[in-house]
Amino acid sequence: MNLIKRYGRKGFFRSPRNVKNNTKNDAASIRKYSYAELGMLFGISIGSVIGITAYSITGDALFFTLTGIGIIFGLGIGAVLDKRQEKKRDNKMRK
Repeated sequence: MNLIKRYGRKGFFRSPRNVKNNTKNDAASIRKYSYAELGMLFGISIGSVIGITAYSITGDALFFTLTGIGIIFGLGIGAVLDKRQEKKRDNKMRK
C-alpha cells in the first residue's frame, strides 16, 4: 500500500489523527497510581541503593537480593494501604 496515500506527506508520526491532545488541564489523561505500584517503586529504589552500597563495600553479590526484598515489602505495604483506602470508600458509599 502506498504510504503517502495512507498517512499523508508528513508520515505516520506527524499525522493529526495520531497526535494526542497534550493539554495540562485534561484530567482524564492523568493516571492515578495505586499504593501497591508506588510501594513497589519505592521498594526497588531503596533496596537497590542499599544493595549497591553494600556490594561496593563488601564485594559480595548476594546483597543484590535486597532489591527483591524491597519489592516484597513495598508491595505488601502498598496492598495494605489499598485495602484500607477501599474500605474507607465503601464506608462512604454506605452512608
